[in-house]
Amino acid sequence: MFPAGSKAGEKLSVTFLGDAAGPITRGIEVPAGPIGSMHRLFVGDDGGTCPNALPFRISASGNALEQEPNDEPAKATAADATLAFNGVIERPGDVDHFRFAAKKGQTLEVECFARRLRSGLDPVVNVLKADGGNLAGNDDSKGPDSVVRIDVPEDGDYLVRVKDHLGRGQADFVYRIEIAPPAPRLVLSIPRIDRFSQTRQTVFVPRGNRYAVLVNAARTNFDGDLVLDGGGLPPGITMTAPPIKAGQVQVPVVFEAAADAEIGGKLVTFEARQVNEQDPEGKAGVRGHFENAADFVLGDPNNAVHYSARVAKLAVAVVEAVPFSIELVPPKAPLLRNGALDLRVVVKREPGFDKPVTVEFPFRPGGVSAAPSITIPPDKTEAVYLVNADGKAATGNWPVYAIASGDIGGTAWVASAPVTLVVAEPFTAAALKRAACEQGQEARIACTLTHPRPFEGQATARLLGLPPEATAPELTFTKDTAELVFPVTTTGNSPPGNHKSVVLELVTPVGGEPTRISAGTVELKIMKPQGPTQPAAPPAAQQAAKPLSRLDQLRQQAKGGTP
Repeated sequence: MFPAGSKAGEKLSVTFLGDAAGPITRGIEVPAGPIGSMHRLFVGDDGGTCPNALPFRISASGNALEQEPNDEPAKATAADATLAFNGVIERPGDVDHFRFAAKKGQTLEVECFARRLRSGLDPVVNVLKADGGNLAGNDDSKGPDSVVRIDVPEDGDYLVRVKDHLGRGQADFVYRIEIAPPAPRLVLSIPRIDRFSQTRQTVFVPRGNRYAVLVNAARTNFDGDLVLDGGGLPPGITMTAPPIKAGQVQVPVVFEAAADAEIGGKLVTFEARQVNEQDPEGKAGVRGHFENAADFVLGDPNNAVHYSARVAKLAVAVVEAVPFSIELVPPKAPLLRNGALDLRVVVKREPGFDKPVTVEFPFRPGGVSAAPSITIPPDKTEAVYLVNADGKAATGNWPVYAIASGDIGGTAWVASAPVTLVVAEPFTAAALKRAACEQGQEARIACTLTHPRPFEGQATARLLGLPPEATAPELTFTKDTAELVFPVTTTGNSPPGNHKSVVLELVTPVGGEPTRISAGTVELKIMKPQGPTQPAAPPAAQQAAKPLSRLDQLRQQAKGGTP
């Protein structure tokens, strides 16, 4: 941690402790970077350079140092909350307290930096009221480090308490506490394909082809529209990325390399910035960049990560051309809520490439689902990818893509160009009425139609899920049709019972392509035929008189009748 007020490029004298030969003093240049950014420092002497970097960060806060004894709230070190509280948990059982003033209505984050700066401390941080009563606490919010957020209940003094999780203490168990209003933060990442692998965490684009990734945007303490910055890509690579709308956390990003792009790559500061109508270029908004936990050493057989590091740049490269490419044919029809849509995927093969191609559909708007992958056999050039939408699928125009892999002596990856998938409300809604009949008879299922969105031409309605040996014809309808009646024919072998899974499917053509929805379910009851009619029971007067009980005789006498 450099002293407060240090400027980027400024030379400082820093002493490093812990070397067997004694302290090492070196001149260090303050790196450029935003407040709060983390950096790495490699220490060297005449014997060589340390293989592991020392982490440090740039801070705008001045320093307040603990004054022992401060183990008890009454002896807390008083400090201004604009300063960073610094101390050491130097012995087992040591507890440090700091006192600061705050105003009612403030929202403050109390953040501890210890393990992230290579301290051995596993901090537990609590914010206390002036009388020592607990207000909030945290352990391990930032890895082993702690962050506490509080809403100040009233004007007055408050305490910060720091201790080790296991009650340990050593001379190098240093920590730093910073108190500030929650700051907006933005981090970009690529979703993990495999928990213990860097597979597809980089961008590698074949010459004359495309590659694509999903980009996650994690906003903290703010929301708003974002745009991705493709500046700094290797020559010959272009990027297509939609804006990340407020509330949206993921978008597809497609990279394309020219056929004559130079083979090679670079590390790119892949960034996003907040934009709005007043600041369309994002000059004053929140900015963030790509971050990734790069796992370098994995344990076997338990897949434990033995060594990893945080990286802040995205590796992007142009690689040799591959013998296939894919195209996702733009759909002309929308995907309707409670519906399904067939997407056509076409593979283009170079002569001699006769391997199967596995296709994935990675980006799916909320409420849209699909199979994890499909395979196009070696003798085929296209396939259908079925996608489905539930009743709450996110409507709108969504950029989507397909990504494919094939064996070229190793796995090669390519992507399609992005196309637009429209998710929309259904054209027609239906209300169905239950029906019943005996085996071998005909049931009639009535259906009332409403049309929230008009459509052109004729649509088709059909019943799916009918029981065995029960059939119904397909019916056509238009935007003016108000009712349909399905005649359902059964046989003597149609199973009796309440069949509750009969589904009405509506198929509406749009742009020459069908849209399909499940418009509801209905119950069909099939009964066994009734047997011969039983003779009616004779009237009571014709039935043989039964002797009256003594109680019935008394009741009759009370009414004046003959006993």
